Amino acid sequence: CSVLSDCIAKLQSFSIPVNRESDLPDLVNALSTIFNELIENAIKFSSSLDDTIEVRIYSSATYIRIHVKNTLSEEKLENFKKTFGEIIQNPSSVEEKYFSRLQKNSENVAGTSSGIGLLMLLHDFPLRMAACFHEASVEVETEVDIRTYNNYGIYS
Repeated sequence: CSVLSDCIAKLQSFSIPVNRESDLPDLVNALSTIFNELIENAIKFSSSLDDTIEVRIYSSATYIRIHVKNTLSEEKLENFKKTFGEIIQNPSSVEEKYFSRLQKNSENVAGTSSGIGLLMLLHDFPLRMAACFHEASVEVETEVDIRTYNNYGIYS
């Protein structure tokens, strides 16, 4: 997953202007982290290892849109809807939710889906996130818009 994410991030970084060449590694690392988390979630929540995961990437000089689509079992769909709903319910409290989830994870090592990866993305990167659920076919589409940034600011 990380090799694919690194490759996609490097390829996408060519379409984003940077003010200094030294900013490029930070940009590539950020994009790789975001791609990796979204692809890992699609794999983790897919109903089986044989399912197709569709990834589409749209980019311009000021944003990158990542669209991930996968099929889930009904149980995983309900779990993902609950976790995702809790995360985006109140975007202003992402930092509080992030540190609270980190604390809970440190106390409970059981491998349940905590949503910490999605919270980390919202906490650490300038992005917007949405999910669309197609319950007739038990599919979920996750879409992330990333506003690209340079140096210490964000491109408008």
